Amino acid sequence: MVGCARWGRSRRPVSGSEPVVGDFAAGEGRRRRVRVQGDLYHPVVPPGAVYVGRQGFGLRRSPWANPFSLRKHDRAEALRLYRQWLVGQPALVDRARRELTGKQLACWCRVEDACHADVLAEIIG
Repeated sequence: MVGCARWGRSRRPVSGSEPVVGDFAAGEGRRRRVRVQGDLYHPVVPPGAVYVGRQGFGLRRSPWANPFSLRKHDRAEALRLYRQWLVGQPALVDRARRELTGKQLACWCRVEDACHADVLAEIIG
């Protein structure tokens, strides 16, 4: 397995049976965070999921991407800043409630790590 130490990602495909985290009751549906599958050269957003990350590796930037990079902030600080930023964007939160209810939220983060998708799901919950 060849890994990318900077981001903690491997270039091997991610199995479709990885655990899902971040369940939040949302009316009739449930939102969950899932990891983008495939590899950095062939990313695959799982069926029914919405990619909520930054642009790159063939994926378009999501309106809900975290503008606070882990290159500049540690994870806890990046998530704190994202929460503060998102709460200050009521139109974006309303759009997320309309478009993401009942959807899985896909990101590159490892499922065992805290992620902005968890923050997003909690806020629109």
